[in-house]
Parts: sequence; structure tokens; C-alpha cells
Amino acid sequence: MLMLAIDTSTATGGAALTRDGHLVGEVMLSVRAVHSERLMPAVEWLLGAAGVSVRELDAICCGVGPGSFTGVRIGVSAAKAMAYALDVPLVGVSTLDALAAGRAHGSDVEVWSLIDARHGRCYSARYLVRAGGDRPELVSDYAIRTIADLSIENRWGRCLFVGDGAVSYRDDILRSHGDSAWVAPQALALLRPVQVAMVGAAMLAGGIVHSPATLVPHYLKASAPEDKAAGGNAEGQGAEGKA
Repeated sequence: MLMLAIDTSTATGGAALTRDGHLVGEVMLSVRAVHSERLMPAVEWLLGAAGVSVRELDAICCGVGPGSFTGVRIGVSAAKAMAYALDVPLVGVSTLDALAAGRAHGSDVEVWSLIDARHGRCYSARYLVRAGGDRPELVSDYAIRTIADLSIENRWGRCLFVGDGAVSYRDDILRSHGDSAWVAPQALALLRPVQVAMVGAAMLAGGIVHSPATLVPHYLKASAPEDKAAGGNAEGQGAEGKA
């Protein structure tokens, strides 16, 4: 199965191409550029470099958030359009789930996935990743939390923090959790499109498929314009600009 995975939920966006679970190629950039301008050129370059026609794709998967409101919309819209046009299965993947994927290295580990929601808060979820396990086990709800809100069960010693939220608030994490915390270095902490592909392939193998007509982003909160229209005061509205 030839699968294209795309993700634009964070500042690091890009695409990955996998065949039967093996990585064929990946493009990712951590630069200040609008995802709408660089996503499709990245996809076209990736397919061309791999010698693959878009018509050969068997499935599409994409990160559905949480993350940048604008960024998530761009990626989800592109994935839905491609899946509809090609008439192939579509899978929407939580970016928090994807961040936790592939984090076990021969031992059990607790993982906090953190995506920067600005103003000292993160979109977050906690996982237990067992050595040799197929998928991380979600053991919390998806929620917006401050670093002080994060708990460490510490059943296996140190806890790994990943995502751009872990990078942004590294000092706060280490102050709050001390020797129990392990913050991945920036190059290894950020979300890779191939992680979206890994989770998407597992979901597809389990019979989970989403309709292009009904798949929607997972925001966790109202966007600033929506909250303003409702008469409220949107939290973390600076995330809107992280496309």
C-alpha cells in the first residue's frame, strides 16, 4: 500500500510517502512560511523524487490537530480534496497521537505530547509506550494544560516530553519536574510527517476510515474569530498565526 501522509498542524509541516509501512521519502521544513504556499509543492517534489504518480496512491492520511487553527485547516482541506479526487481511503490522525508514535526504544516509557498553544499553555496528552508495543496507550484526555498541570506517573522512572511545546517550555518543565523529566532535543522533539503515516497506517489496518465529507479538524477550543462571535475571549489566540 502506497500512502501519502501530510501534516500542517505545527510550524514544522511536510509530507511523507510510505509503502507497506516502510518510509519511501519525507519532506519537512521548520521555517516561517505559510503552509498553503509550501504544502503542495512539497508533495509534488516528494512524489516526483520517488518516481511515483499521484494516481498510484492507495491512501491519504493527515494530521487533524490540535495545533495551529489555520495550519490544520490547510492540511485537512488538502487531504480531503486529494482523497475525494483519487477515490482512495482517508484517515485523520491526532497530532498528539502521532507525536507519541515511535518513541519506545527497547524500554517502557511515559510520554507527554505537547503542542505549543501560546501564553504558557500546550495542547497535550499523556501516553504509556511499552517496549515492543504496537501503539502508544493514551492515558489522559486531550486538553489544554499549563506545564504546572502536567502530572508524571513515574512508574518507569523518567518521563519523555516531545513536541514544539516541550521545546518552547523546556526550562519550565525541568523546573517543575526535575530529574523525572527528559525533554527531547529540538531536532528529535518535533512532529515528523512519517509519524502521522505510522499512526494512519495502523488505523487503516484496523478498519478506521474517514469520509472526506465529514472529516473535521480537532481544535480542542474555539478559534479567536469564533470565540469573539460568541462573545467570549479566546484563549491562546496567538496560535492562529502559527501557520
